[in-house]
Amino acid sequence: MKNLRLVVVCYMFLMLTGCIDNRLREDNEKKANTVQNFLNYKQGIGCEWGKLSAVYRGRIYYFQDGKEPGIYSMDTRGKDKQLEIAVQNIRKLQIREEGIYFAGAIEDAPLNQYTLYVKKWGEEKAEESL
Repeated sequence: MKNLRLVVVCYMFLMLTGCIDNRLREDNEKKANTVQNFLNYKQGIGCEWGKLSAVYRGRIYYFQDGKEPGIYSMDTRGKDKQLEIAVQNIRKLQIREEGIYFAGAIEDAPLNQYTLYVKKWGEEKAEESL
């Protein structure tokens, strides 16, 4: 009798695990691969560099994805928003006396290959820094 119960419990377990909707896994993977734009406002040591945002001389610089992706800036009150660099994707951002540095994808290269770019103050385009 104990063996029969064990077989029934195992059979039920196997039957129920086969009923799990596999689309949930796919939906979760899509959500995990979505780029989220978290603005982490920092005021203190090292605030001029960050993953997707930086603060420098009274302005917040941040990456925004969407209709016109790029590195934008605004004053610390959230006013005077302007596009600084039109770029598709960045990994890190740093603002220095010389200009805006960021790690971005290499043009015409396979996926996941990045290099360091700089856009000096007063210049129109970002150039490869290396």
